[in-house]
Amino acid sequence: MLNPRSSWLMGAGTAGKDRTGLIAAMILALTGASKEEIARDYALTRVGIEPSREFLLTALLEQMGKEFNPEVMADPGMQALAGTNGLNILAVLDWMVEEWGAVGKGLEDGNGERLYPGVEGYMAKELGFKGEDVERIRRNLLMK
Repeated sequence: MLNPRSSWLMGAGTAGKDRTGLIAAMILALTGASKEEIARDYALTRVGIEPSREFLLTALLEQMGKEFNPEVMADPGMQALAGTNGLNILAVLDWMVEEWGAVGKGLEDGNGERLYPGVEGYMAKELGFKGEDVERIRRNLLMK
């Protein structure tokens, strides 16, 4: 994304809702997508994993020492763990603002508010990107 000659980006993971989902949300945040767009994109992960849902749940349950059966989904926290609620990814972006928002600049919306400064702050503080690197990535993503 930093190289302007890169014309595409592919992300892959097992279910697309954890690491891959976070990276996708961060990319959308860098481009100035609305919270509604980010939440909807994250929630669409459920559609993509539906054909493999039982397989993924069985693997998850095996790691927890349980067997798959419909009743196990009633266990506390299982719906949230196995789900892709768009509000969850927004909560992560809000947490990033609390953790790294003071470091990141963020895009400015039409009302003078900064959008997602935590994403840029995380990229700077934890990943070592400079401000100009983040801007270059943003321009490349927006093809400007």
